Amino acid sequence: MACSISRHVFLHLVLVWDLIFGYSLFKDRIPNGDKIINPCDRTEVWQGVGNQAMDPFGQAFKENNFVWDKTVCMQDSDGDGATNGRELGDPLCVWKIGSSPVFEPYGHPGICEPWSSPYCRRRNGNRLRCDSVPVDCEYIGLPGVLNMQMRIPETIVPAQEITYMCVNLELPADRDYHVIADTAFVNNSNVLHHMTLQACSPGVTVANLAHPLGQVYPCQMMAEPVHCPELMAGWSPSIGGNCHPREAGYKIGLSGSRYAVLQVMWSNPSKMVGEKDSSGLLLFYTPFLRPYNIGMLTVGTNGLVIPPGEKGYDVEAKCHAECTRQQLLKPIHIINGYNHMHYAGSEMRTAMRKFMETQEHTMTRDIVYDYHNPVIHQFPSPIEIKPGDEIFTSCSYNTMTRNRTTFYGRTPANEMCLGMLSYYPAEHLSPRQCLSEGELPQCLLTDHHTIIDRCPLVSFPSSTEAVAIIQQLNQHCGLIQCNPGCMEVVNTISRNPCFIGRVRDYTITQLEKVHGLEVILRLRSCDVEIAKERGLCSKPVSTATCFCSNPPMRRKI
Repeated sequence: MACSISRHVFLHLVLVWDLIFGYSLFKDRIPNGDKIINPCDRTEVWQGVGNQAMDPFGQAFKENNFVWDKTVCMQDSDGDGATNGRELGDPLCVWKIGSSPVFEPYGHPGICEPWSSPYCRRRNGNRLRCDSVPVDCEYIGLPGVLNMQMRIPETIVPAQEITYMCVNLELPADRDYHVIADTAFVNNSNVLHHMTLQACSPGVTVANLAHPLGQVYPCQMMAEPVHCPELMAGWSPSIGGNCHPREAGYKIGLSGSRYAVLQVMWSNPSKMVGEKDSSGLLLFYTPFLRPYNIGMLTVGTNGLVIPPGEKGYDVEAKCHAECTRQQLLKPIHIINGYNHMHYAGSEMRTAMRKFMETQEHTMTRDIVYDYHNPVIHQFPSPIEIKPGDEIFTSCSYNTMTRNRTTFYGRTPANEMCLGMLSYYPAEHLSPRQCLSEGELPQCLLTDHHTIIDRCPLVSFPSSTEAVAIIQQLNQHCGLIQCNPGCMEVVNTISRNPCFIGRVRDYTITQLEKVHGLEVILRLRSCDVEIAKERGLCSKPVSTATCFCSNPPMRRKI
């Protein structure tokens, strides 16, 4: 009997020991096992990666004898579109026990993300329950702090899966205030998916807005993008609210924003009839102004040309060091950010690199981007950007279902690649966007004295040199076929600094704007013949399709 009791006690201790130390064993056997972020609270580390009783990754890991190799690495256990390796920071599946992963983790391999999306809610089932936590902000109880509701008037929710509705609202304007925090009040949790509040620029009047105040109207993408571009507040089930640093706030009132646009997204997959909603955001604001104003920095590119039929078409943009030196009066501090693409967007990242350093530091990353499930990335502490630092934006697109080229634009059929970064002090940056045009810093493309790679890029299209080139093209080159003598002319032109390397595409675009499309048709009429002459085509191709690049196409901009 004693032996039997001892055996039961021993087994019990083994089970307890496994519960206590099992997770740490799993963590050591997978890349970044001690750094996986809690999907519910991205400021915490997940304490159960690889638990086969809890998630599909744990089951797959167990079936693979708890060995990290290409078999389990290349699986997408949680079904969110990212392989286990990509989520754990080992996309190439090369990590070994005891070594350091090449990348930081970007997701949880056993939890479908973003967890608040209807698809991931179904995938995760009862394995994950994240509660929306009200904003925890000590400042909202200070003397003089006021609050106001920014809500949509009670509106019938359409019996359709996804609906975006907007309403233009007025902010207090009797004096200047600082918005210091925000949270949500949810009127109908059955349909409310997320909300955003876009602040209109100072000086914008009611007459500038496309819709009158208080009128609910359907909207897609960003509402009032020209006049109301800055995201002041946002809510989703994973974001309880925002509490701004004690030294900064969004300025509203006499010399700040006087109007804002509230956008709500309703998710009604069951197409229920008769649902109503009047949800909104609660702003906390104070007349006691803080030292700094919060602004929004936009990075990325507005020069997209994305071909159809691509599963992973990558676009890269950069806020160049030349631009941060030119636009930053003093350092700024980034407090949060979110990524913005449209329906073809599949993955996006922003990162920064300090002057004279080689390592990039990721700021915002959506390893599985979903336009309908925006993620506001809050930083544990503000990220400092100084003159000379650089900010990178990487966007990936899936156009397998499209049969036409996709261009930059604000409609659902167009695309964007923009990172929106909230920062302070707002006055330290002007203008508040830092974009690239191709591989070129856009901040230099308005100065007629700019010379890049020995090319007077801005003044060249209207120069006498350009006019002489156009005369040569008109004399020797046809519009469609490659005329005799044209190849020699084009080869001569291709040695001009303005037609070499990273400045070439921009030069051609500007020549078309100034002199018309006919010039470009003549310039490109011998592309195939020249490519064949230079041995750039590995196999015969037709005139219509030869740009002599091997798929998948990859264009850096």
